[in-house]
Amino acid sequence: AGAVGGCYRAWAELLFLSACAQLEMGSLYGRGTMNVTRSLPDSALWLALLAGVRASWQVARWGGLVLELDLAAPLLLPDYTIRVHGVTDRPLVVHRPAMVAPRLKVGIELRI
Repeated sequence: AGAVGGCYRAWAELLFLSACAQLEMGSLYGRGTMNVTRSLPDSALWLALLAGVRASWQVARWGGLVLELDLAAPLLLPDYTIRVHGVTDRPLVVHRPAMVAPRLKVGIELRI
């Protein structure tokens, strides 16, 4: 998985506040177990737009602490379906990504 994004810094002292936008791309993978077989391919493309706010607190010249709150909106909504032997012959949808999902990121930032 990977992401590309940018932030606009609104206030710059020891506390940095930013508005951010990102494009995220990756792969979803699933596999059934115990009398369950997959009726679709094992993986699907994940592509989502993210928008949010970011706060970082500079604790030293080389870095700080980061808190970011985003909303992710998938551009594709792949279903995860299964077939259960002896129970049903038609596929059952067991997972579908939400239309919008919140994300919370907490971490350490290194400034180079």
